[in-house]
Amino acid sequence: MLLNPIQFKYAALALRPDIRGLDFGEYTLKSGRPSSYFWNAGNLMKTGEGASLSAKIYAEIVMKSIESDDPDFLMGPAMKGIAIAAITADELAESGIYKRFGFDIKETEGYEVIEWPDILEGRDVHIEDEFVVGEIPTNGRDANDFGSDVGDKLAGKKFDVILAQSYGGIVPAVLIAKHLYDWHNGKNKRCVYNRVTAKDYADLREKLIVGDVKDGDIAIVIKSREEPEGPIVGDLREGDRISLTEDVMTTAKTKIDTWDKLCDFRRKLRPGGIYLGFNRQEITPEGEDPVKVLNGIGFNVYSALEARDVMTTFHRIPLEEGGEPPVSDEVMKSFIEHSAKFGSERT
Repeated sequence: MLLNPIQFKYAALALRPDIRGLDFGEYTLKSGRPSSYFWNAGNLMKTGEGASLSAKIYAEIVMKSIESDDPDFLMGPAMKGIAIAAITADELAESGIYKRFGFDIKETEGYEVIEWPDILEGRDVHIEDEFVVGEIPTNGRDANDFGSDVGDKLAGKKFDVILAQSYGGIVPAVLIAKHLYDWHNGKNKRCVYNRVTAKDYADLREKLIVGDVKDGDIAIVIKSREEPEGPIVGDLREGDRISLTEDVMTTAKTKIDTWDKLCDFRRKLRPGGIYLGFNRQEITPEGEDPVKVLNGIGFNVYSALEARDVMTTFHRIPLEEGGEPPVSDEVMKSFIEHSAKFGSERT
């Protein structure tokens, strides 16, 4: 299927060497499968430009599906889904559509807050200022107001990167980065957050830090006055229709786990949509199509991008005129072989 203009722009951003939202190499996925490519939504949202475009494409698929799956609550599964839920609700608010949103805390027995000076120990980064948020926005109207107000305050400051202290700083930080880009002449600041628990799969360059921190950076730290407590953060109500804002889907296991976690926390929840940045179009370990499995629970699945469309498009088309297509013959061969082994009917 041909990519529409915003899909093409989103995929092209992901393939840029400085972004690495869609990266090629040797990876072991969370599912345990080997893969020659990895979709990294964290890298796509590590700048104001990326947060802005990500927000627009997620908001577009929400609005296109709203007649059949009008959500009460956008759930952003930790870690990358947190920022996706926030920027999606913020972008929807720009169109007068106001949605509550929230996220989960992955650690079941509490977690230790790690301060950025400790994370950056030994690195040449100057923390210019620290911004403490009294209350984390968890609905679209508040998110939009917060991003506008704080973006205005920080627009005149000289800094390179926003350091979000997890968990409480992630939502405010990505909203600030997005609003600086959207409303202050494309002021494109990097946005980084730390992991509370070290990552042990796929791209281990982001084992503890998601995003780019460089020597010589001038930084602003964003943190919440009180760290949020789990398992669910946000105004989740009995009977809500829930939609998940997810980065990628391989087998759907994490989606089902998130749904079970929500249902244990609040009664009579109703499944809505699952909004994906990228669908790898693979099968479950049992050989089923994950989309059909989720349909069986009651979820409809909507994807900004699907693996086959992106690979075939950018196997032919370069990112820049006169350049080489980013999906090389070798990468395409590996993708075809991987799809032959793990691909769903949709590939």
